[in-house]
Amino acid sequence: QGCTAALDVYLREAPRLGLGGFVGSVGFFPSDELGFPGADAAARELLEDEVQRDRPVVLQSAKDDQWVPWQSLVKPSLQKFESDLPGLVVKTVAGRGHVIGDWESDILFDFIRTHAADAYLD
Repeated sequence: QGCTAALDVYLREAPRLGLGGFVGSVGFFPSDELGFPGADAAARELLEDEVQRDRPVVLQSAKDDQWVPWQSLVKPSLQKFESDLPGLVVKTVAGRGHVIGDWESDILFDFIRTHAADAYLD
């Protein structure tokens, strides 16, 4: 649950710390129902923050993930945020299951180039 745990922390801390965005792979949006107590309130607080709700939240999900299933877990977890979180971008991949290998670094580098180009070192 690395990506989902990190996203849970981001949702809780972004408004207080003024964080600049989130990028992660093979996770889902945390919720109270899915074992992350307090996540629903944290998400509501982030959505109410005019600056934070526009920050990029980029998730890469594998449609053939055997441990974090797209259809039954990831997609439903995203649906309640799709219309209210303008910065939400979901990239789907397939062909490697959960272990997406270098595709994870690809999305990280793309995120940095797009949202923090001055921090990117070639």
